[in-house]
Amino acid sequence: MATKKLLILFSILMSMFCTRAMAYDIAVKNADSVTIYYNYINDKKDLEVTYETTHYDCYSGSVVIPEEVNYKKRTRKVTRIGYNAFRDCTGLTSVTIPNSVTRIIGLAFAYCDSLKDVYCYAKETPLTSADAFLDSPVSTATLHVPAASVKKYKATMPWKLFGTIVAIE
Repeated sequence: MATKKLLILFSILMSMFCTRAMAYDIAVKNADSVTIYYNYINDKKDLEVTYETTHYDCYSGSVVIPEEVNYKKRTRKVTRIGYNAFRDCTGLTSVTIPNSVTRIIGLAFAYCDSLKDVYCYAKETPLTSADAFLDSPVSTATLHVPAASVKKYKATMPWKLFGTIVAIE
């Protein structure tokens, strides 16, 4: 009987852990009224973009990630695009990444079948997982970056896989 109770308690604890791992901390509408989901990172000093908990395919069209987010009278910088953040967003056509983003985690833009344009305002190439754009059509997409950074992006994986890399006007 004690083993059965222990097994039930373990199952409850594991389900709570799994639910928390998939959850987002806050959801905020950006200037274009697109809801973007975030998790707190760095002791709640910064934010990372994540996905809505019930499915991956929650972003479509053009998404502009803000440099910072004001939530409950506190402003935090968006410094990271998290694991699976835009994964399987088959309707995502373009994304704008602010200069504040310094890291893009694995599979962040994987399987985004309609991705045509990425605007990355980071002057230094963000530390980006090699599989960040896995099976997304980057070879036919255009990457827009600061003029002074075009050479850096053309020499850095996975950014150099983009079919066209141009300076932001």
